[in-house]
Amino acid sequence: MIIAGTHEQRREQALVDRFTQLGITDERMRLKILGSLSIEQEEQIFQDIEKEEFSLIDNILKQAEADQKNMEVKLGELQTQLSQQWVISREELAKRLETWMELGLSMIDQKHELTFSTKEWSRPVFRNEGTVMEPAQAKIAVIQDRKFTFDPEFKVFGREKDNILLAGLYPWHQKEWEGVIKHRPLHKSDPIGRLACSLARQGRADFTTISANRLYPKFSSLRDARYLLFVTHPLREVENHASASTDSYLTVYAFSCDLSQPINPQGASAKEVYQMISLLEEDALRPNSQSLTVNVLESAKDAGQELARWLEQSRKLGGLTKKSYFLPIPVALVAVLP
Repeated sequence: MIIAGTHEQRREQALVDRFTQLGITDERMRLKILGSLSIEQEEQIFQDIEKEEFSLIDNILKQAEADQKNMEVKLGELQTQLSQQWVISREELAKRLETWMELGLSMIDQKHELTFSTKEWSRPVFRNEGTVMEPAQAKIAVIQDRKFTFDPEFKVFGREKDNILLAGLYPWHQKEWEGVIKHRPLHKSDPIGRLACSLARQGRADFTTISANRLYPKFSSLRDARYLLFVTHPLREVENHASASTDSYLTVYAFSCDLSQPINPQGASAKEVYQMISLLEEDALRPNSQSLTVNVLESAKDAGQELARWLEQSRKLGGLTKKSYFLPIPVALVAVLP
């Protein structure tokens, strides 16, 4: 805030005028340039403004503009050089949590009760003519009395952002329990992770079914699939096995009636895994979803034994002479019903 008619206001206006004369009209570029200046450079600029000596100011501003443009070019090159990795967005995370609410999963453990609300707020939008405020809505989730937003801009600019954390998926940490090392979410700072961990450890979380009519139109390459095996790859970074996928710790292997080898030996990509889980959730929410029968369960048990043999035969743990690693850990099984 600057009081009109003061020396500070005249000095600020002189700086704005220099930007305009140099052709730097983009408000975002101006802010970037000013943010990149050192304290010494800012003091030098304002001293020269008072002396009406603009040559040094122009040199500093032009160099800062060139540095910012060069940085944007370098970032653009970096983005094209990096191999693309698919990750779930905060919007997709919110959608998944809302689906869990519809399924009633968050009510299994009262400690992880999940609720949603919406806050109205004003979002700043930067334009050439200046900053304008536009109405917006921020989705707020409450887990264990802790509030989370899925909108990073609300967390930065929202007036009611205090005591509201930015939702995300955090790394789990190692914890020793009765001599066994386990990975678990942080107890206090990651309620979303604790909710996911709690649900994953439920007795009925390792088996479900889906109809072929629902699966095949979405995944045409799996048209012969009879079982879908979800597995994790905890050693993904060092795996160099011929059938190892490259971008997902959690993947899916599809099997036909022949359970000795998967249809997709590379496994499913991270995006395909997300789409598969979303399809299973949608199917579970359908009013006429299929119920489990004794025959389906018995067939799944037999298939599980065959798949266990495939896992054992495929597993590679390297050694002194062989450096091949492939460690799929089974998580859940899905039977594809005709």
